[in-house]
Amino acid sequence: GEHCHSIRALNVSLSDEITDEGIQGLCPTQTENRCSNLRVLDITKCWNLSKYGAITALQKLKNLKRLCYVSMRAVAAELDKEEKKSVYTVDYFECTENTYPGAGED
Repeated sequence: GEHCHSIRALNVSLSDEITDEGIQGLCPTQTENRCSNLRVLDITKCWNLSKYGAITALQKLKNLKRLCYVSMRAVAAELDKEEKKSVYTVDYFECTENTYPGAGED
């Protein structure tokens, strides 16, 4: 994430290499912008990624407008449990809902 300040769209779908930690690495920190301009993220069928990776993207990539993830229903259900409800301005999300659990979601 430290060399992708200008990237606006990233498609890493169908990758077994993408993890929650990898998504965290894209997200800005207090000292680094990282991929703060990212608007489109396709993480569909990244089997080593849990719903928490998608949640991290939603929460920390403030310019994100389109998110594609295998189970947005699970993400929405988890976000609904938040004590302090947040508003996310994603214009579009894609969901392929299937019976395959993400990493750590057996």
